[in-house]
Amino acid sequence: MIKRPFVTLYILMSIDGQITGPFGKAPAAKESGKVFNEFNFDDKDGENFHFQGWLYGSKTSLSYFTHEISSLPENDVPVPSGDFLPDQNASRYYIALDRTGKLGWESNLTAYNGHSANVLEVITEQVSNKYKAFLRKKNIPYIICGATEIDLELMLSKLYSKLNMTHVMLGGGGILNWSFVSAGLCDEVNFVIAPAIDGTTDSTPVFNGAFSKNHQPIGFKLKSIEVYEKNTILVKYLVDKKNI
Repeated sequence: MIKRPFVTLYILMSIDGQITGPFGKAPAAKESGKVFNEFNFDDKDGENFHFQGWLYGSKTSLSYFTHEISSLPENDVPVPSGDFLPDQNASRYYIALDRTGKLGWESNLTAYNGHSANVLEVITEQVSNKYKAFLRKKNIPYIICGATEIDLELMLSKLYSKLNMTHVMLGGGGILNWSFVSAGLCDEVNFVIAPAIDGTTDSTPVFNGAFSKNHQPIGFKLKSIEVYEKNTILVKYLVDKKNI
């Protein structure tokens, strides 16, 4: 059993389990967005969970936080081997899983709803020398986890041992969410359910096993249900890991 942070999947979704799409623009979903943001980020509220990092896949990062890097100058001087952790005292990290090295950060800081976080890249051994040099120039820390695919267990182990993280938030997308849950690496799921749907067919479901060979059904144990004003529900489940 590896030592790792507690992982909570926390996400806003429609009644039919979509996490992207126009449902969020419905008047009925306005209150749901407020609940999601307040419960997530209001550190003054003792009822909230307090995490040291957000975990996001590269697609989500490209959609909301940065852009794909276009080109990089060749770097003839090899960067030092291993992880790059120039500052290990940040209060919160945006943890970007970027196995091929394509996220073009403008800064080593990003923000969500006014809350800032230091960018932390999770890359693989296949990432080029010039991309690692780019990250170092931006003073963006990175950890290397896996050869060509990100080793999630190794990543969590490093977050715990090297950055002292005890609780991280998993936020998508659906492929990453399924990868964590199906591997037994997600401990709790919290769904803020907006009272809205949009009927689109190209939205992202909260779980997507399209690239996974593991489609074993997974059960959950109800922890609590909270009903907020204007029909928003917060449902908390513990992941039942007996069959994982």
